[in-house]
Amino acid sequence: MNKLINYFKHNKIIALLLLINIITSSVSFYLSSTTKFPDADGYIAMAEGLNNGYFSSWSSFGSQYPETLRTPGYPFFLLFLKSIYNSLLFIKIIQFLLYFISLLIAFKLVQYLGNQNKLSQIIFLIFTAFNIQIPFYSGYISAETLCIFLTILYTYILIVKPKKTIKYPILLGLVGGCLFITRPSFLLFPFLLFIFMLLFNRSLLKYTTIHLMVFIISLIPFTLWNYNSHGVIKPTPIDGAMGAAHLSFWYFKLPIGYVEHFHWGNFIASDLTNPIYITNENRKKNKIKYEKEWSQLLKSQKSLLTSDDIKNYETMKMTPGIFPLYNSNFTIKRTAKLKKLLLKNIKEHPWY
Repeated sequence: MNKLINYFKHNKIIALLLLINIITSSVSFYLSSTTKFPDADGYIAMAEGLNNGYFSSWSSFGSQYPETLRTPGYPFFLLFLKSIYNSLLFIKIIQFLLYFISLLIAFKLVQYLGNQNKLSQIIFLIFTAFNIQIPFYSGYISAETLCIFLTILYTYILIVKPKKTIKYPILLGLVGGCLFITRPSFLLFPFLLFIFMLLFNRSLLKYTTIHLMVFIISLIPFTLWNYNSHGVIKPTPIDGAMGAAHLSFWYFKLPIGYVEHFHWGNFIASDLTNPIYITNENRKKNKIKYEKEWSQLLKSQKSLLTSDDIKNYETMKMTPGIFPLYNSNFTIKRTAKLKKLLLKNIKEHPWY
């Protein structure tokens, strides 16, 4: 503590900026903790499912609908914290503490990369003091804060920690595995890192090989779960990627304010990043094409639904905040058809 007080005495600007960080992030946390994240109910339902022995947001139907959209990392995190103290506010406070730990690790990373240069530390704290979006997520029941913490921890270990000892590549692989199971979009990074080292820095090849082996081992549990639950050998969820990619193709083409009702109920917002101007008239025509595409797809899928699926879907539809799930065969074939439609659309409109 004396060392810390001493440091702040000799670095008053950094102490002031850190205080500003605490104030702005606390305000941000308070504002978000009084509102509800759209996916919160789904995450909580998955945590309850894990507690009941099923990884599903619809464990009320038993093992009939294993999860198709998410990985279990964040639901496990929720379940662990709920087992300590069953309060959503407690979870949010822990996430807020994780944000500050992330900030501290990132600050130490900046110190290391900047060779203790004070200007770089000051610039970093200025940016974080006014970037309220990141602490804002800590007040939500959402995976973002945990992902940010794991990403910064992974980067810190990779860059700062010694490369000669075996414990750090093992630790890096484990952190990478935790990050993947929380947010599977991380999947390719360890492989790309290995290829980079193979081509440009062979002195660290042993380090990255150990790290990659540990990371690959960490993929096995969810891959086996997918095989046992859905009959597919796949390290990522069987749904999600193609649905998001298909909607992404159509997103800028559809009318502002339109809510799609075929998949996740996404809202089409006005977006300044839209690279192509599309008239309102053309947006209406695109809406007709989009709905026709989805209607034909769902019509072709109808025979894959059981009578239980149809009945249960009506119950799911009446529960806001939790995405409906379908049987594995329906989901896998729908994903394949969405991929086919997406590739067809890209081929017809490559520039767009």
